[in-house]
Amino acid sequence: MIATPVLSLASPVRSRQVMSSLPPRLTAANNTSEFSACVPVGPVPGLNIGSAPDGQVTLTWPGTATGFALKQASSLTPPIPWTTVTNVPVLSNGQFTVTLAPDVG
Repeated sequence: MIATPVLSLASPVRSRQVMSSLPPRLTAANNTSEFSACVPVGPVPGLNIGSAPDGQVTLTWPGTATGFALKQASSLTPPIPWTTVTNVPVLSNGQFTVTLAPDVG
């Protein structure tokens, strides 16, 4: 049986803190072994939502926020099928910008 770890935090993790995990694992000889995984936690970028001509929506976020993906879902009823937005963000004046047409339907 493979166990899936679940992480519950009693308080929020602040930007640039490091989390580590050391779960015990029983072996066939009833010994324990441990592993350590460190995950740096960075700041979450702000997302600005604005209106554009023809009912479109403009999303902007800081140009320093790399490694993120813009996702969309047609419904927020579980299970939520998130898909990556195919519009390519444009970097201008230190901001990434994506303009989206409204979903009609």
